[in-house]
Amino acid sequence: QWICFYDFLLEKPDDLQDPTEANINKQPETFEDFRNNGLIYWMLDDHTAAAESLMVAASKSVNKVIYLKLALTCAKEGFKNSLSLTICETIRKEVPEAREFKTDYTYAQILNDEHRHEEAYKALLDVLKSYPERSFFEFPKDYNFLLHILKNNVKAMENMSAYNKYISMLLSRDTPIENQLREQQELVKSQSKEDLFLQHNLMENLVRYNFELYPEEQEELKEMKMRIKAAHFA
Repeated sequence: QWICFYDFLLEKPDDLQDPTEANINKQPETFEDFRNNGLIYWMLDDHTAAAESLMVAASKSVNKVIYLKLALTCAKEGFKNSLSLTICETIRKEVPEAREFKTDYTYAQILNDEHRHEEAYKALLDVLKSYPERSFFEFPKDYNFLLHILKNNVKAMENMSAYNKYISMLLSRDTPIENQLREQQELVKSQSKEDLFLQHNLMENLVRYNFELYPEEQEELKEMKMRIKAAHFA
């Protein structure tokens, strides 16, 4: 009966003891056995056993989706990335109609965490295409996590054209973040070494937004100004 109180938002009655390993059904067979074991393991912080039991419960349930999503929540809570991916892939394969923004974005996030960059990038683009409105409202302009993950993945893939695109999108906000300005500055240095005007303007942007230049950057900016003056305004 105390399974009803596994949610931390519910206060467990004083006369109910905490669950222990002794409450686990060692020879589960039915849906109820696996469901109960899953919830008990979860309360005992054994997230792997809990998620695996809930997956079996899902396979025996008339409502597979509920228990697969419970299993996914449990695996994520325990930082079990490999198991979380397995559950996401099971949802995508066996109950595709249950896919939603949360499950698809979770899938992409875990792929990103596992450094599976190409797969993560494709999954993120799928999120954008499948849930355009949710993607827009879920990620505020002030700090767009989705764009950051896209940017980091294309950088790891060495797709510099896409990397530059996402950097530019992040810099389109009214008040850019310093490390984004510096990222674009490094990109320009590596790809447009001879474009002094562009390098100069990016460095001036740091000053314009009141970001402090390092001493070596101050010297570099002075040198750029001198070179531009000598080449174009002498």
